[in-house]
Amino acid sequence: RMIMFGLYLAKDIPFSTVYLHSMVTDEKGQKMSKSKGNVINPIDIANEFGADSLRIALVAGCAPGNPIALSKEKVKGYRNFGNKLWNVGRFIIMLKEQGIDVAQAGKPAGEDEMLLRKTSALVVKITKDLEKYRFSDAALSTYDFVWNTLANEYLESTKNREDKATVMSTLLQSFVPCLKLLHPFMPFVTEAIWQAFKHENLVQESLLMTAPWPDK
Repeated sequence: RMIMFGLYLAKDIPFSTVYLHSMVTDEKGQKMSKSKGNVINPIDIANEFGADSLRIALVAGCAPGNPIALSKEKVKGYRNFGNKLWNVGRFIIMLKEQGIDVAQAGKPAGEDEMLLRKTSALVVKITKDLEKYRFSDAALSTYDFVWNTLANEYLESTKNREDKATVMSTLLQSFVPCLKLLHPFMPFVTEAIWQAFKHENLVQESLLMTAPWPDK
């Protein structure tokens, strides 16, 4: 209908590519039905866990062509991931409030350099995934990198380092691209963190949604 109206009214088609979203089922893979009592109201889920958590839960871990099993536990897990993003952002802002200046950062070495290399590799991978419509792969890879590589490994191992400026610089160079990679999946929390960074002059662009895609 949209293509027919486009041709009729504008003499052009409104789009050339269509991505078909799979059917959303309950956590057991059964079709939602009022008679079964297994219907999940997206408004209730968004009110309880946040719209971002619901959005990424409908994308991550969902193979193309297969039903999308949705449960409160899955959405809750991504709500926890949103909290993880906030914690990383707050840690960086805390360093700034302590007077740490990235201009005084030393040359990345060891674990700093390793994190930056992995970040560059992640940007390349996610860009390719999105270009090929592998949305689930893109969401899962970014989730795994931020939770495990950036937060659990790098951030935790550097909390007691003396060269805070180098740590802060490395975190920014890794976390800011991750916010951009996650923005299509979790637009609200990533934009909120971006605005907090903007207030502290940690980023240049006014809005994350209009910021350029990270360099490969």
